[in-house]
Amino acid sequence: MEIAIVLTLLAIAIILFITEIIPIDVITVLLLIALISFNIITKEEAFSGFGNTFIIMLASIFVIGAAIEKSEIFNSVSSQLVNKLGKNPIVILSTLMIFTALLSAFMNNTSITAMLIAPVLAVSKKINISASKFLMPVAFSAMLGGTCTLIGTSANIAGSAYLENAGMAPLSMFELLPLGIAVCIVGIIYLMLTSRYLIPSYRSIHDVGEIKRRYLSEVIIKPDSRLIGKKVKNSEFKTLNLEIVRVIRGINDLIIEDDLIQANDHILILGTIDDLLKIKDHYFIDIIGENKTKIKNQKENEDRHIAEILINRNSSLRGKYVKNVNFYQHWNLTVLGVYRFGERVAKKIEDVVLRMGDILFVQGTNKDITRFITEDDTILINQAPKNINFKNHGWTVLFLFIIGIILSVFGITSVSVAFMGVAAITVIIKAIRIEDAYRAVDWRLLILIGGMTAFGVAMKKSGSDIFLANLIVNKFSAYGPHVIMGAFMVLTVLITQPLSNAAAALVMLPIAITTAHTLGVNERSFAIAIIVSASISMVTPFEPACILVYGPGKYKFSDFVKVGGFLTLILLAVIWYIIPSIWGL
Repeated sequence: MEIAIVLTLLAIAIILFITEIIPIDVITVLLLIALISFNIITKEEAFSGFGNTFIIMLASIFVIGAAIEKSEIFNSVSSQLVNKLGKNPIVILSTLMIFTALLSAFMNNTSITAMLIAPVLAVSKKINISASKFLMPVAFSAMLGGTCTLIGTSANIAGSAYLENAGMAPLSMFELLPLGIAVCIVGIIYLMLTSRYLIPSYRSIHDVGEIKRRYLSEVIIKPDSRLIGKKVKNSEFKTLNLEIVRVIRGINDLIIEDDLIQANDHILILGTIDDLLKIKDHYFIDIIGENKTKIKNQKENEDRHIAEILINRNSSLRGKYVKNVNFYQHWNLTVLGVYRFGERVAKKIEDVVLRMGDILFVQGTNKDITRFITEDDTILINQAPKNINFKNHGWTVLFLFIIGIILSVFGITSVSVAFMGVAAITVIIKAIRIEDAYRAVDWRLLILIGGMTAFGVAMKKSGSDIFLANLIVNKFSAYGPHVIMGAFMVLTVLITQPLSNAAAALVMLPIAITTAHTLGVNERSFAIAIIVSASISMVTPFEPACILVYGPGKYKFSDFVKVGGFLTLILLAVIWYIIPSIWGL
């Protein structure tokens, strides 16, 4: 009976994870409550996963990574690197991929990809080659680099936490390095050889304003604005690199070339966040949101900030008009601009239909911004102000991060203690504010890891893992353990399409480890096969790193299936071949 309950709950959880009708953290908590209610596990067992040291380590990494990202030290490094690469596309592509993979072994691959988009667009313009030839390989390299270290991906950390909770030795910092290096080398060589033939050359927009993300925003001319009485075509907007898209007076659109600007005119303009905020006070205009809420003056409300938020694949906002989302009523946020790469949106903010890959320019408190990205499948790209995040702090944090890695590798202290210490010092030296540190932590992921680790305990106690393992062994034992491990790897890749990498790994690990035990083979080899397979699925553009390059590269969905599908199959073969030689079978 307990087996039926656990497997039913697992099936329901997977369906809910896929549909995201309910947030994943809420699903995880409800799952634990159900397991306790059916007396499958005790309340102590249900919440034991949240006390795992890997939860502390992951939270610390989020804080450290956010501090380094805010300092923008890698932005300047990457820009200088790209500028010195010359004009040989082979040299440029190989250097970009190696650099990206190296950074993503220790940092969030989404952040690394976002950082490199502007330099890649700039260099592609300089050598007159479509940016699509570079952006997809950069995104894939960011995913490949994460397979090299314990902290490279959330799947690695989640899998290691499960291993420790299951009584096995957790992954060490560089245990995956030999396999990760092989994966990176094969992946980079594949992309070098095939990018010319498999990746289409799409027309890219190389406008400097596009590189800097020019948002469509709506402004209203105040009665005392110095722009009143001037012709639209001769206005000072152009000198500030601001492009006028529409001028609206009442219910009518004006003829932009000849009409004079009047008080209370609504003007749709394209501009960077810095330029928009710069003109606000200088020209006596107001930036207004979808509900006609004026942007708050920072002096009036010191707690309100602006942020850039990416619409992810499962966001409930996709396909909705901005005005129908009711940002202000639901989250106390005001949408001040919309960015869509490669497309000139000429509608009022409230009339824009949101798509995957759109970036919103919003204003709100740290608390409201955090609540929004927690409740919906969106990704925080950037947040201002950055008045205390100096580059010298960034280098200091990076140095401390390296020291933490060295201390943990040589066993002087544990990984969790080392990174928690670095995170604490990061806050003390004000490389990141305490409220930003809390906001940087992906609490949904921590709850998912803690809850699903406890679910593994439920599968073991109920015998569900043995039940499923026996089914697999009885059906496929004739093919041998190596083939069965390969089947688990393929299944893991498939379920990472609707699920996150960490969730897919945590769902598959209990079954795979018990199957290995039943077969009498090395359980660790099966576990590592699952963990790494969860991180190399590149069949669809649904990974955040891929979503970021989807628009700038002008890609089609089929491009990822074609290029990433072949790469995923090749990497699966590499992992399947190498794991037994390193860990044994």
